[in-house]
Amino acid sequence: SFSDTGLLHIYAAMNEQQFGKVTELIYGIIDDLNKKGVTSEELNNAKKQTVVEMSINRDSSASRMSANAKNVIYDAVWETFDEKIEKILKAGMQAPGSRLGAEPWEFLIIKNKETLAKIGEIKPRVTNAPVAILLIANIERSFYKLVWQQDMSAAAENMLLEAVNLGLGGLWNGVAPEEERMDAIGEIVGLPKDDNLKPFCIITLGYPADGWENKFMDKFDESRIHYETY
Repeated sequence: SFSDTGLLHIYAAMNEQQFGKVTELIYGIIDDLNKKGVTSEELNNAKKQTVVEMSINRDSSASRMSANAKNVIYDAVWETFDEKIEKILKAGMQAPGSRLGAEPWEFLIIKNKETLAKIGEIKPRVTNAPVAILLIANIERSFYKLVWQQDMSAAAENMLLEAVNLGLGGLWNGVAPEEERMDAIGEIVGLPKDDNLKPFCIITLGYPADGWENKFMDKFDESRIHYETY
């Protein structure tokens, strides 16, 4: 392989009458790239976009059909995407909390593309997700006010595990503890300005593209295990 080569692909859909204009535009883009190059920011954004589209595949109909077909063939079960989301939310609420009956978690489901795009300006991997779930800590509900992040983490982990169990792809997008980021996302989704309501993280969900299905990765490291004393 060569480190100084790459692949550039430009796709344009048009009718016959638009061919000349579109060709002119493409040549203009290539000329602009040749003269100005690609900035580091543009390259990083392109990389992030590629990762998202490959891992979640923008919830394409082909990915949905493939997942549903596998469920029917192997389990004789077919569930809608919304039914799976409900199961994921139930799993989140089954998480252990610091005090039974005083769990702080609340969940905001986001499907609106404009809202997802606005959040994507802060958390790029949210932009093209079919659905995002914002986990919000309501500190007023919590018995132990200082450990809400532990409770929310338990809920988030449960949700991701259930997503895998249902054949979905899920991604944990961190929000807390950066106050500026928490405030910005809270404003986008209309969260009241209340110190008791804290955006914790965003879980994006979708059907994995072919080749990006959930697979077990053995991360066991015996050197990190200690007995009795460190």
